[in-house]
Amino acid sequence: MKSVLQVMDYAAPYRGSFIESLDRLDRELRKDGSRIVYVFPPNAATNSAAQWIGEMERSGSKTYFLTGRVAEDARLLRGIIREHDIGIVHTHFENFRIDLAVYLATLFSGVRKVRHFRNHFPHRPLLKKAIKRVLFRDCDFICVSNSVTEGIRQEFPRNRSHAVENAIQYGRLDQFETLRKSDFGMDENSLVCFMMGFDFRRKGVDLALEAVRGLRERMDVRLMISVSANLDTVKEHIRSQLGSIPEWVVLVPPRNDIASYYRMADVFVSASREEGFCNALVEAAYCERMVVASRIPAQGDLQIPHAFWFEPGNAQDLRRQLLQALERRGSYAAELRQARHAVEQTYDISAWAQKIVSIYRSGTPAPGGQRRRTQPV
Repeated sequence: MKSVLQVMDYAAPYRGSFIESLDRLDRELRKDGSRIVYVFPPNAATNSAAQWIGEMERSGSKTYFLTGRVAEDARLLRGIIREHDIGIVHTHFENFRIDLAVYLATLFSGVRKVRHFRNHFPHRPLLKKAIKRVLFRDCDFICVSNSVTEGIRQEFPRNRSHAVENAIQYGRLDQFETLRKSDFGMDENSLVCFMMGFDFRRKGVDLALEAVRGLRERMDVRLMISVSANLDTVKEHIRSQLGSIPEWVVLVPPRNDIASYYRMADVFVSASREEGFCNALVEAAYCERMVVASRIPAQGDLQIPHAFWFEPGNAQDLRRQLLQALERRGSYAAELRQARHAVEQTYDISAWAQKIVSIYRSGTPAPGGQRRRTQPV
């Protein structure tokens, strides 16, 4: 196979399962003499992501940074394609400038394009939808859940769409620091509900705040929220909802050894109104934490036994499920071990890499959506 160019709008302060998955994919590709070349957005060169990207470069990965200027980035990408004998360009995360630069760079090149959708296609005006259909006309789509795949097929019926659920690098979760609740201003006997909250409404932080506030009438419950971006906005929303940021709300920064947070918590909460695939739910189950989640399609489809599900958008139902989970935490060890075993088998990163390679080898879509077999790239 020829090499694969991974172009992404990803500049998180940690590698996460996303980069770990691509690293495992790179090892799979190298068995056939191919490799991955990475292209990151401009801000990844100047923020905390630059540290782990530098480590990738020093360990032998080839990395580049976009400029944010479409014409210049199209020329950069075209040069990378020629220099590294790229056969496939695989793009990740929603970014119009990147999508346009990739379209221009690959125009008339014969390079195959793969677009990865991690969330449902957003509602857009007809003109923007028409532009997207042009940009993605010759793309294969990889979608992280059946729910996302169904929506993408409705929007782009002429493209081939493949459902491939995300994978988790579990070794990353085996590295953790033993944290004390007192280090975060909590009593050691406090009950901790942990959640991700960079997007206040989509992640359902408002619902969790309401549910935990109701539980505090009968027990000392704290809501610990990891905020990887938009911290000031999240704080503003909390103040708007509660009048202030109470002492029982604990905002914590992201960390690559995310298992440290999971293992300190009593319950992990995903109150999301929308998800493509919730990595955090799978990670928490692997760490043998009780999980409480909204039964939206992409979460309800997850194979996590013994989870506590609540009606999406219903803070009272969330409160009831949290109460059940917290009251049963002392007698749930066997169920948590079963959940860990289930996710470990289902979301294996090696199997994920093999599925992606299989798609890479599967040929390109012909005009009109009919499959056309090509020589392997």
